[in-house]
Amino acid sequence: MPRRHDHLLDPLPGLLTARDLVEHLAAGPEIVYLFWPVITGYLRIVTHPSVLSRPLNAREAISNIEALIATPHVRTPSSELLLDTNNGLN
Repeated sequence: MPRRHDHLLDPLPGLLTARDLVEHLAAGPEIVYLFWPVITGYLRIVTHPSVLSRPLNAREAISNIEALIATPHVRTPSSELLLDTNNGLN
């Protein structure tokens, strides 16, 4: 039985799907900045059974993020600067 939001996942003619966009960006070579709210939003959406009829388990979703971050052209903001006590700001 389809979930109530499954129809929202069907692309309109002529428009890229979210998957198309992510695959294009993942292919590079342009630099992509992936911010933590986007990552956590992705994890919440793709693992939620009320959103997708076949949600990913947490390990699958995290593996997707790890694979994307592992590509040389994808950047994530680092919290290391904020947590580093040797950064001369103390």
